[in-house]
Amino acid sequence: MIAAGLAVAASVATAEAPRLTLCCGGENDLFRVLTASGYACRRVDSNREAVELAAEGGAVLILAEDYPAATTVIEPDVLGAAANKNLRLFIEYPAALPGVEIGPPKAARCERAVVNSDLFGPSLDPLRILAINGLHFVQARSEISHVVAARVAGFDSAVFGLPNDPVPILFELPGRGVLVATTKLSHFVTGRYAPQDAWQALWAGVLAWLCPDGERPSLVWTPSVRPSYSRDEPPPADAEWQAIRRGTEWFHRSKLLLHPSRLDEVGRAERTDGLLPTPPPDAPVGDGRLGILEAPLSIVLADGSQMQSIARRGDCHGESAMALAFGARTGAGALNAKVACNLLDYYLFTSDARKNERGDPKHGAYGLVAWGITSPAFYTANYGDDNARLLLGTAATAALLGENRWDGAIMRCLLANLRTTGRQGFRDDRIDIPALSLQGWQPFFRRDIVSYSPHMEAYLWACFLWAYQQTGYELFYERAENALRMTVAQYPNGWRWTNGLAQEKARILLPLAWLVRVKDTPEHRAWLRTAVDGLAALQEPCGAIREELGLPGKGMYPPPSSNDDYGRHEASLIQRNGDPVSDLLYTTNFAFLGLHEAAAVGDEAAQHAEEKLAGFLCRIQIRSDAQPSLDGGWFRAFDFQRWEAWASNADAGWGAWAIESGWTQGWIVSVLGMRQMRTSLWDLVTKTDIAADFDRLRREMLPDEVVQSLTAIHRPKPATSLTLIPPSLVTDRIELDIRGSVRNDVDAARTFEVVLYVDEEKPEQRLHQAALTIDPQSAAGFNFCWPTQGHAGRHCVIMTARSGDVTLRAECPIQIIASDVRSTRRLGGAWVDIYHHDEQEGRPFNAELAKMTDANWRELVRAMHVTDQNLLVITMMFQNFTHRTKHNFTSETYPGKAYYPSELYPARMPIASTDPLETIMDEADRLGMHVMPGVGTYAFFDYTPDSLRWCKNVADELWRRYGHHPSFYGWYLSHEQGGGLYIPGLGDPALQRREIVDFFKVFTSHVKRYAPDKPVLLATNPYGLRGAEETYRQLLPHVDILGPFGFHRMPAGDLTGEQAATLLQSLCDEAGCHLWLDVETFVFQNGVELHPRPIGELIGDLRRFTTFEKILHYQFPGMMSAPEMTCQPGGPASVKLYEDYRRYLEEE
Repeated sequence: MIAAGLAVAASVATAEAPRLTLCCGGENDLFRVLTASGYACRRVDSNREAVELAAEGGAVLILAEDYPAATTVIEPDVLGAAANKNLRLFIEYPAALPGVEIGPPKAARCERAVVNSDLFGPSLDPLRILAINGLHFVQARSEISHVVAARVAGFDSAVFGLPNDPVPILFELPGRGVLVATTKLSHFVTGRYAPQDAWQALWAGVLAWLCPDGERPSLVWTPSVRPSYSRDEPPPADAEWQAIRRGTEWFHRSKLLLHPSRLDEVGRAERTDGLLPTPPPDAPVGDGRLGILEAPLSIVLADGSQMQSIARRGDCHGESAMALAFGARTGAGALNAKVACNLLDYYLFTSDARKNERGDPKHGAYGLVAWGITSPAFYTANYGDDNARLLLGTAATAALLGENRWDGAIMRCLLANLRTTGRQGFRDDRIDIPALSLQGWQPFFRRDIVSYSPHMEAYLWACFLWAYQQTGYELFYERAENALRMTVAQYPNGWRWTNGLAQEKARILLPLAWLVRVKDTPEHRAWLRTAVDGLAALQEPCGAIREELGLPGKGMYPPPSSNDDYGRHEASLIQRNGDPVSDLLYTTNFAFLGLHEAAAVGDEAAQHAEEKLAGFLCRIQIRSDAQPSLDGGWFRAFDFQRWEAWASNADAGWGAWAIESGWTQGWIVSVLGMRQMRTSLWDLVTKTDIAADFDRLRREMLPDEVVQSLTAIHRPKPATSLTLIPPSLVTDRIELDIRGSVRNDVDAARTFEVVLYVDEEKPEQRLHQAALTIDPQSAAGFNFCWPTQGHAGRHCVIMTARSGDVTLRAECPIQIIASDVRSTRRLGGAWVDIYHHDEQEGRPFNAELAKMTDANWRELVRAMHVTDQNLLVITMMFQNFTHRTKHNFTSETYPGKAYYPSELYPARMPIASTDPLETIMDEADRLGMHVMPGVGTYAFFDYTPDSLRWCKNVADELWRRYGHHPSFYGWYLSHEQGGGLYIPGLGDPALQRREIVDFFKVFTSHVKRYAPDKPVLLATNPYGLRGAEETYRQLLPHVDILGPFGFHRMPAGDLTGEQAATLLQSLCDEAGCHLWLDVETFVFQNGVELHPRPIGELIGDLRRFTTFEKILHYQFPGMMSAPEMTCQPGGPASVKLYEDYRRYLEEE
């Protein structure tokens, strides 16, 4: 009777038991949402208990605890008991499963979740993308997975499909009634998984699988981080003031104001990846005296917090100070005024942002303000746009708080940017310290460039118009007005866009509104109306500004072009036009300012658009109790259809959930503040007295004679020149050959006292001293070899030359890395064909090379610079594909065609660019790179006396045309030669050897007359060296750099590659010649076609041949192309090699 009673009781309990049993903690997100949504479910603490209590045929969810630190352990007999009861199981993050190989947990990098089956029905189609923030997963294999993780491009869907190796995230154990999640899917509220509708559909599908016959109420939850108001919820009457209050409080809540207690960890982060976790809510916050960090980046951790970028940037300091000043003036906290002042004092006075080169009146960078101070990459850069927003923020803060102590810094910075802006009013994106060190500011002031990029240029034009209003100096107005006129004429499809075209439309508004302030003409009003109407066309009924991509090929950071491209660099928030996203980092924030300033000059359309946008911004401001460091901020991305923060998170850091302290928070809070105060930015900044010291500073920084000389610009050669062999980057296992030259341009001999220093002009930093007596109208040079051992780090070699009261100066930066070998194991530069001489070899890429415009060549140079390939060897400047003894022309009847406007031989190659060498060198000047023009080709392997005459004439013309460029590094002889210094079948070997020795004796001496410090480079192969040693001993004293190629493919019976390298190094050392490696980045295919070489083979050579002090490669065009290059010679294979090599650099 007792047994029967227990059986009846068990039967009743089973009948009444909930269909769902969860093994989890009481705070588990899924359990809380299920109970709140009306699900009948039961929670227990052990998986064994869950299986024991579950009703026959019911469902058990065994959920992860202590994720991601601990995996879920399940005893095999528990799984057996579940099978006996015909239970359906959902298991998260398992440590082990019978019959399934489970690997250790792994953290994702750029992977997102992707639906891979129709389990979830039409509301969640295959290829739909979901974000699992802080994703960790155990590694498992499954033939069929319902959800996978993969690096995929796309907004809502994986537009390029899935890659070949997706990671299983949710899969079934066939025939066992078990659904396995390799991560913690039930963490969707705390972890801020997105988007919400997709996660509702996912859990609906999982619950339907677990309980196919049960009722399933809709899952509803309030996100832990969400907009302040719903789309249709009426905001309170004081919503804008509340947004200002909460927006200024965010600067403190975010913990970005650096506190002394964080200095050590920030210092460590500066030496690694530049990231730190957000401090806890009770952590102390700084008062601005140590500056402000940049942003919570779009790197969301499993607990829902975000990693912070510890960069300290000038623009963020100015913009944040302005927002805090508005907070103080509008009643959102008086303490904010002191913090605002501290921020500006720190960046402009305490930090190094205006010191060193930027504080030296004799330096080209004088007056500029560093982009950032956190790392050399930040410190070397001078962005005009970033300086402009620092200036605007500083001026607004000064006006709001009645301060004038920053006025001098403002005016110096305005003049510094004006004098590095070209004739047409364009400055280009950035001008870095090395370029200004090499050539000073005047070449940038004199150059004739165009850059239709409002994102990079427009706010500096606004600053110039403001400076004109304050000073009356016409040049400020002329350069701004002319550039605006030209840019408006290209509206909008002629513009270069950064992450999207919408941001360019937003950026152009401010200077156009201020142009009306300065000169209110019908024409200027028409320009403004065009810009307002263009932006208003992108505004949604809710007030959002819709993102828009521009024409293909004109974007700097377009959407990913492949799955592998996702997360590699900066990128748009949308994948294609029509994706419903507003960008508050690049577009909406600046649109808000531009519309406000346009409305202030009476544009009614701007007033209407501004009102709608203000309401939108108040609604979407972040509200969060769970993550107080985010509360009051604005994420970069907002999906105005879903009404939540969602977008393609392809940007490498500044993606959907980033909150930029300056760009986003600073401007939105400030414009709301202007609205509260019923003022405009123009009305504020024109109250400052920045003109007080203008006359003195203008005479110092922009002398009248320089401005007046613009009508008669000539191209003088530099009076001093400094060349480092090899150029940066080098290891601490070499001797750095420092070569200098001084030109005496007067009609009497002069003696110069020349001194070399490292880093500072102090006696203790002196490297070398010499006296040079130089004939009239002549140049003389010297050299000094400096062992780099013990000097790892960034340095600057300085040369001074004094004669009487004349002091000349030159400097050259160098980075030395610690190493156990001479080689850097990386590519330091490349040969560059304007067009490949052999049509069969060049078939895969010549057609594209012929179409390369000046803009395309600039893109190529920038792509090389990004990967530190900073030396370009132009293979040849003439095309004439013949060989020694295979022709009967002379230097007078030479039939070749030039790649530049030659006056010697006017026949031209049919290429798109009129003067590619000028374009390449101009871009290299801007980036601090080096170029060696190729003198050739007369005929391959031809070193006859007639070839020598031809080469001397061409070298003279190249120096006359291009010798003024700071990037002009030296000479390359395009004719090449065999390793035995003759070519079989092209004449007597002994004669060929004598000819090449005689050739370089004369040629090198000839070019040294006018360029004593510029090296001469010869490229040979390393084959057949034995027996040629004596010829090398005669030749190499007249060759500065020997650059042999082909060590990896030595002929049978010859020396090994290593033996050949050792022999050549010995011969070079004996002669004082440098030995560089020309590594091949091509392979022959289809007979003789050149195709990109596999990355593994290239890396093998870089790691095999480590005795060379510099490694170049043949060649960049056709073998490597950056994804962002508009023209990609060599096609996808060249993009792949470039990306593979870039990953190699990142790993190294």
